[in-house]
Amino acid sequence: MKAKHLIAALVITGLAAVSAQVGCKRVEQNTSMEQQGQSGEAEREVKQVERELADATVKGDTAALAQIFSGDCIFTGSGGEVLTVAQMLPVFKNNNLKFESFNTDDVKVRVAGQAAVVTGRAITKGRSGNSEFNRQDRFTRVYRKENGRWRLMASQLTPIEQQSRR
Repeated sequence: MKAKHLIAALVITGLAAVSAQVGCKRVEQNTSMEQQGQSGEAEREVKQVERELADATVKGDTAALAQIFSGDCIFTGSGGEVLTVAQMLPVFKNNNLKFESFNTDDVKVRVAGQAAVVTGRAITKGRSGNSEFNRQDRFTRVYRKENGRWRLMASQLTPIEQQSRR
């Protein structure tokens, strides 16, 4: 008789443990799904800002760019030059840098809380001073959410060397 009670107690304890574990998994799964939903929304928002950045760049719209750039944004160009927002915006204002086209592909967004990292390839064509350019760069951009809006904190370009055709 005692053996039957002991076995029953073990089975009930085992079922309770499995039930508790399943309940925990559901909570973890729901939390994970909620985080994925938030992350997915944040990813869409950052991609939208990326489109706005490309449009404002082609238009030379310094007011729109000033809204996208955080006040302490740092730009590292493909030649290693480092510019602040205060140095970058006048380049657009006085038409020293003019883009005909600014396209991106292979774009990946990784969101971590109030920060996001965007990587991809930029294909650009335009004029810098008296020189025309038609180039491809790999880019890394870092955004942070400020007052409900994703703003660019840092941008870095690495040139993609053009392969000669043989």
